[in-house]
Amino acid sequence: MKTTIIAGFPGIGKTYLEENDPNVLDLESSDYHWIYDASLNDQNKEKRKGCSNKKLNPQWPWNYIRDILACYETGKYSYILVAAQLPIMELLSTAQVPFIVVVPTEECKEEYRKRYQERHNPSSFISKVFSNWDCYMEEIKKYSDVFYLQPGQHLSDVIFQFSKNERRSKVRCKKKS
Repeated sequence: MKTTIIAGFPGIGKTYLEENDPNVLDLESSDYHWIYDASLNDQNKEKRKGCSNKKLNPQWPWNYIRDILACYETGKYSYILVAAQLPIMELLSTAQVPFIVVVPTEECKEEYRKRYQERHNPSSFISKVFSNWDCYMEEIKKYSDVFYLQPGQHLSDVIFQFSKNERRSKVRCKKKS
């Protein structure tokens, strides 16, 4: 099975896709990035985002990259969904691991604010995403294999395009020269 890694922006529907397709693995980055206070272990992952009772995992980001690569090498999944964080994408690009970036178009900003509120993300998470939105969208333009979701679209609406597009299976997403 050919595996495609998709670096997806928060709120595009990575978790939904994993819950509805056994050939999809969503490697949520939070549990790699943070060590949570024991009181948060039973909380929903979306609610934990932005919580202050956490500390940086000293193994981050290498623990995440290690597991992405291990899952990729097994070929068990059609798609591995990872966080579209700039440092993660930079490491994948440097390691010459092929991936596709999926982000909303810039005009979807308010739509994504609503998505985060509806899935009960903490206000600190929402504030962080939107304080960095414009800068992130500018940085993402430096990558070579970016797919932009239109208003109202989710990853599940477009994922079929990635397996049918042969060019994508041969391109390694990287910063443009």
